[in-house]
Amino acid sequence: FWLGRRLGSLSIWRFIDGAVALMMWGTAAALVWGLF
Repeated sequence: FWLGRRLGSLSIWRFIDGAVALMMWGTAAALVWGLF
C-alpha cells in the first residue's frame, strides 16, 4: 500500500480496500445465513 501512496492513487487503494471489506462481510453474512 506504500506503492499506492507513492503513486498518489490513495483513493483507488481506499476503494479497493472497501470492496475487499465488503466482500468479506458479504461472505460472513452468507455463512451466518446458511447456518440459520
